[in-house]
Amino acid sequence: MVTGLAKNKAAIFILVVLILATAINLAYFKTVHDNLKSARKALEYSQQELHDIESIGMTLLQLEEQEFQIKNKYLSFGGLFPKELPQENALNMLKILSDKAGVNISNISFDAVEKHKTAGGIYMNIKFSFKGDYLAIRSFVNLLNNNSERVGIKQLSFKGVDNNLDGSAVVAFYGYLKSPAPPRILEDYPFKGKVDLFSIFEGGADFLPKSSGDEADSVADRQTPRVKPYDFYIIMNSNTDDAANIIVGKNKQTEIFADGNKTNWINLYFATRDGKFYYRYRTPRDVYPKTEPNAMVEFSPVGKDISVVVFSNAILSDDDMSRILLNVYNDSGRKVSVTVTGPDGIKRVTQNITSGDVEVNYE
Repeated sequence: MVTGLAKNKAAIFILVVLILATAINLAYFKTVHDNLKSARKALEYSQQELHDIESIGMTLLQLEEQEFQIKNKYLSFGGLFPKELPQENALNMLKILSDKAGVNISNISFDAVEKHKTAGGIYMNIKFSFKGDYLAIRSFVNLLNNNSERVGIKQLSFKGVDNNLDGSAVVAFYGYLKSPAPPRILEDYPFKGKVDLFSIFEGGADFLPKSSGDEADSVADRQTPRVKPYDFYIIMNSNTDDAANIIVGKNKQTEIFADGNKTNWINLYFATRDGKFYYRYRTPRDVYPKTEPNAMVEFSPVGKDISVVVFSNAILSDDDMSRILLNVYNDSGRKVSVTVTGPDGIKRVTQNITSGDVEVNYE
């Protein structure tokens, strides 16, 4: 009986051991199964990523091939039109500046586009003819010089009489990649009118044009009604203009100036000697003629009166304090007729001292 109980206990022990071993195996295999399942999912995800990467790689190859084809087409097209389409850009700039100055451009021809050896980029010479009055041409040259980093005047000549001038020019236009800036027009010139940029014209001193209202219009940068021929002109520019604040002259060679955002006086002197007419004028800065004190220059009036036209530009801001005190001393035996015209003329020009037969009218 004791032997039977011992056998039963052994059998029960073995059974318990088997059950525990089975439970342990089941738990282990479940963990392995779960790990295998996770690994299988990770493998499938990796395979999908690899497939996506391969697809992207194929897309990049296709894009590179398309880019290569497009570049070839662009280079072929670029052979017909040089970089930045310089002809079109040059024509556009030429039109803007010539319209601004009131100069007519014609007979345009282009040289080949070449690489700039020192500054980089490209440049191209343009030859053209032009027509305009004396001060319009002067204004056109100033505008070109104001864009000197993109334009260079290489040759210029003109001829004609009165206000009918025609000439020819060779101008180099410079082009740089990613530099589509428009020409500067409204910015101040660095010299503020104190240096004569018109000195580029060799032989210009031999030309003595007759003045007209259109001449002053091109310098003062405004639309002024046409006036009758006159003997002398005074230009009253805005304080922000590129030219001097005040310009007094009979022609280009006799111009004098006055500067400063303030009131400047102008003295005009007229006299008669032995039946001939003489003049001189001065500002706080200059005097004409400069040969000797009180010297005067002979002239012939264009009409029965001695005519002076004052062209006034508009007052553009409250900071513009530039004004004129006009003094006229007339001992010529003829009436001096002064006409003040243009925007804000009555505000900017004040009749101060007059002697002799002097008449001042505001339009």
